Formats: sequence, structure tokens, C-alpha cells
Amino acid sequence: MLPTSTVYDYFAQWRDDGTWAKIVSRLRTRGRVQDGRDPTPSAACIDSQSVKTTEVGGPERGDEGGKKIKGRKRHVLLDTIGLLLVMLITSAALEDGVAAINLLAQISTDEFPRLTIICGDSKSHNHDLDAWLTAPRPGGRIEVKKRPEGTTGFFPLPKRWVVVRTNAWNRRSRRNSKD
Repeated sequence: MLPTSTVYDYFAQWRDDGTWAKIVSRLRTRGRVQDGRDPTPSAACIDSQSVKTTEVGGPERGDEGGKKIKGRKRHVLLDTIGLLLVMLITSAALEDGVAAINLLAQISTDEFPRLTIICGDSKSHNHDLDAWLTAPRPGGRIEVKKRPEGTTGFFPLPKRWVVVRTNAWNRRSRRNSKD
């Protein structure tokens, strides 16, 4: 068995030289093809999840006023079958529409040439994001998925349910329930 420092050294090296990103990309492509889909997605789902931090906090700690949470937000972008495209950790105080621009800036049109539709909730919809999205991706747009009026509790929305499911899985893990 390798010493802990050796394992971490390999992890850090692979993180820094892009090996992990290449592995994730190849696995995602292989999974999409096995599912009978194109290697790259044409649509994706975006959402965030607020997570409380300890009292110590850290540099990315902030207040999300609406939910009264002091901590961080995990922003994820998934394809419509739930495979991770990109993730971003920010202060909980950062508005979702602003964070969405930072999240989407991490993906290139070369890597995801077909991606034009981003499904999100009403928090990800703003004019700055719309303008930013259409610049590199003509025809790109945010589709806001809303619950039908009169529904209460959990209601699975077409396409967007995969990101809600992923956030639930993340929160279920003891290590992810509090940052």
C-alpha cells in the first residue's frame, strides 16, 4: 500500500496537469455513446446548492440572504442524462445568474460544439447571461423550467430533474453535507 503522501502527490499532479479532466471527459463521451447519444451534448442543466460552512469559514464564505445560509454554493452543469460537464464553488452570496457566467466560461465551444440550450430555474435567467451565452454560441439560450402552478412538494421537471437528483446525492454524503 502506498503512503498517503504518495497518493496525494499523484492526485495533485494529475489535477494540475489535466489528467483528471481528460479521464472525466473520456468517460462522459463513452457513457453518452453507450447510451445511444452523440458524444457531445446539445443541452445541459444548471443549478446551485447552498452548503453551510463551519464557523471557521474560509475565503469563499458568504451569506445567501434568501435561504439564510452562511457558506458556499456548489454550481453544477450536467448533460441531460446527468453526466458532469463542469462544477464551480463560490461564496453563497454570489447570485446564480452571475455564477452561471463563470461556470459556463469554463467550457469551450471546441469541447462542446453542439451545446446551445441550458435548462435552469428562474434564478439563472438574466439578461447579462443571455447576452453572454449568445456571443460564442449563436442560437444559445437559457430555458427556464418552472413547476406547474398549484403543485406542492417535489415535482420532477423535464430535463432539469437530473441536476436536482445530483444535488440530492451530494447532500446525502456526510462529507458533503457541511463544507
